[in-house]
Parts: sequence; structure tokens; C-alpha cells
Amino acid sequence: MKYKIHVLIFLISFLILTRFNIDPDLGWHLAIGNEFLETGRVIRGDEFSWTMPHFLWGNTYFLYEVFVSVLFANLNFALIVTIFGLISAAGILFLLSKKVNLITLLVVGLGVAIATSNLGIRPHTFSFLFFSVLIFALDRRYFQKPTHIIFWFILFLLWGNIHRGYLVGLVVFAAFVLADYFTNYFKGIRHDLRFPTLTFGAALFATIVNPFGLRAWQSGIIGDATSFENIMNITEWKPIVLVFPVNIIFALSGAIYIYILKAKGLKIDFAWIFLSSLIFAFTFISVAFAFFWAAIFIFLASRHAGLGLKLNIKKIEQIPLYFSTTAVILALVLNFFIEVLQFGNIENRMIYDKYPLKATRFIKERGVLENVFNEYGWGGFIDWQLPQQKVFIDGRMASWKFEGKSILSDYMAIREGDCVLVSQYQIKSVIFPAGKDIECFGNWEVIYEDEIAKVLVSGN
Repeated sequence: MKYKIHVLIFLISFLILTRFNIDPDLGWHLAIGNEFLETGRVIRGDEFSWTMPHFLWGNTYFLYEVFVSVLFANLNFALIVTIFGLISAAGILFLLSKKVNLITLLVVGLGVAIATSNLGIRPHTFSFLFFSVLIFALDRRYFQKPTHIIFWFILFLLWGNIHRGYLVGLVVFAAFVLADYFTNYFKGIRHDLRFPTLTFGAALFATIVNPFGLRAWQSGIIGDATSFENIMNITEWKPIVLVFPVNIIFALSGAIYIYILKAKGLKIDFAWIFLSSLIFAFTFISVAFAFFWAAIFIFLASRHAGLGLKLNIKKIEQIPLYFSTTAVILALVLNFFIEVLQFGNIENRMIYDKYPLKATRFIKERGVLENVFNEYGWGGFIDWQLPQQKVFIDGRMASWKFEGKSILSDYMAIREGDCVLVSQYQIKSVIFPAGKDIECFGNWEVIYEDEIAKVLVSGN
């Protein structure tokens, strides 16, 4: 079988990247998607919080939200997880060289492990696939003919309506074309830039073809990327060195990357060296770039990371290698089926991930809470499970502000004991993790508590 190692890599990637965890942002994605499916209405101003009602936000995830809402309306959780695992693994195939061996498989496995820090039932999974397709197309100089314009427009039309990672895609596209042009220019080779310019223009234009137009750039991209509070407090924006265990795997991939540059640097296009170094540096700054690094690392490693080892050994001597590979695959398969049995029911996963499932049911029976202060990571879950309950904050709102400080800054200040803000916001109820205490709510009445969450109300 010609591509047996490729099939093996696809299988292992699928088993590793099929993740049963529930992302904190999944809830508000589903709430927005469900609203469109039920009423045909696109939500433009905020309708889920009581703190920033009608705030206009350029949603860069709309197509993803409709897609994932359709899945949740028609399929069980295990099947949905499987679909996202297949999408992730498909992205890996676009990155692989035609010639790979078992040594390459081990190195590529590092990249797959890094990608787990961002992927799952998340829009990032599609971004990983699109970025892999982009790398595949750029490597083949798929930007030099009129027909290529249509390809790039469609790619970025989809990407621009699914995940804001398209910004990285645009930067990589432009940087690759320019680096490739000047590399050839200094070699005395002149290339026509007309079609590359037109293809990039088509890609850029496609990103504003969405229900929100330029607002998707203004608030969905620029607003979030320039928010100090967002960058300092949200885990996804923290430096990768602070996130365990992906920091260890990232360090190993960095060592292999340095080896590749040292051993094979002269054989690699300068454009790929430049872009991979840029993405590697950005991943140091923020773990949000980890899956981009994983993609470009897999692309380079599958072509250049032979590590100086040759597999010209007798078949009988290969038996331990095949046994160990088989053992790894069987372990991953076993783990997959254990997770299906344990978390195939989404409620089991909600409880395992410590979402306030029972508390939201209590609130639904009791009646909505007035001016509630909620745990940040639970905001989206409440949007989804209890849409009639307005939240203080959810994952959409990290960079939002009307005047003065952002809502996230005020949320953090209240958590740290700024009781003046409690009065200013006129907070009257709280839903928070059972094991956490906030000074400002120390004397409030506990009306519900379980092993995960507690609900408090003001005595005033």
C-alpha cells in the first residue's frame, strides 16, 4: 500500500485530536446559531448580557455557529466530536510530504500533540484545516493564474465567516508571495505580480463578505487583538511557556525545528524559513498561535526531519518498531472508546468539566436571577442552557467597553474585592463555583449549592 504511513498518521491524528471536552465558548456559539435556526434572525447587538445590552459586535464566527447548531440539533455528542476529529485529521493530510516513514511519524506526532491545545469542538478546528489548505496551495504556487482567484475567494469567504484566524492566513499569504518574489528577484528571476496581487485582493475582499461587513474587522479582530485586559487575563492569549504541558512539547518541537534549519536550511525555500520563524516567535507570545505553529511544523518536519536516521534494516529487526507502533495505536483506540462510553452523553461531560448544570436547572425552576454576577467561564453555558437569564459577562465580551474600563476589567476587580463596583452595577445575585468565595458577597444568602456551583442573593 503506497500511502500506508499517511493512513497511519491520519488514524493517529484522528484519535489524538478527537476531543470530548466542552469549550467555554461553545454555549454562546450555540445560542447565536440556535436563534438564527429558529427565527432566521442574525443577532447584531448584544442580547445575552444585562451589563452591555445592544452592544454592536462584529461576529466572525456566524457560519460556524449555524453549522454547529445544526449538528447539535440532529446528532448525539459522540458523533459531533467524531466529525470535528475527522476535520482536524484531514488538515494533517494536507501538510504531509508524499514520502514519509515511521521516524517522520514520531516527529509529526509532536505537532499533532501541540495542536490539541487549541482544537476540539471549536472554530479553531476549521481554521486549522483552512491554514493547512493555505500552506498546501502556497507550496504549489497556486496564485499565478486567473482561475486561482476563485479558489482564494472561496477559501477566505468560508474562513472569514467561521474564525478570525483568517487574519493570520492573510498575513502568511501576503508574506509568502513577497518573500518568494524577492528571493527570485535576487536570483535574477522576474515574476509577474499581477495575478498574486489579484488573488490576495480577492482573499481580502472575501473577509468582509459577511453579515457584519467591516464591523467584523473593527470589533471582532482589531478590538480583541488590541485589548490589554483580554491579552493579560484570558488563558488563550497567555505565553505558551506558561501553559503546561504544551510548553514542554513546544520546546521539543523547537529543538527539532532548529535542527531542521541547521541541517536542511539551504534546501528549504526562504519564504518557509521566514514564515515558520515568524509563527514560532508569535507562539512564544501567545498560545493562541499554537495550532498555526503545529501546522507549519508538521509541514516542514514531514519533509526535512529525517533526523539522520535510516530505516534500511532487516524485516526481523523492524518487529519491535512495529510492535511499539501497534501498541500506541491500540492504546489510543482504547482511550477513544473509553471516552465514548464515559462522555458520549453530553450531560456527563458537562458535569465532568464542572459546568453548573444542576444550578441552571434550579434557576429555571425558581425564575431568572436579577442582575446576576456570574463566573466568566460559565457565561456562554448560561446563554445556551438558560437563554432567558441575562449574564454579567461571557466569552464574547472580553474586550467590550462602553466608556472607561472594559467589562472584563470590572469583572476582575469585583472578583478581587472591589465592592464599590458591586454597588455601581447594582448586582443582586451571584452564580459562582462552590469552592470560591468573593469578599463582596460574603454575607449574602445562599439559596442553592451543590458540589459544582452555588447561587447567592442579596439580603437587601
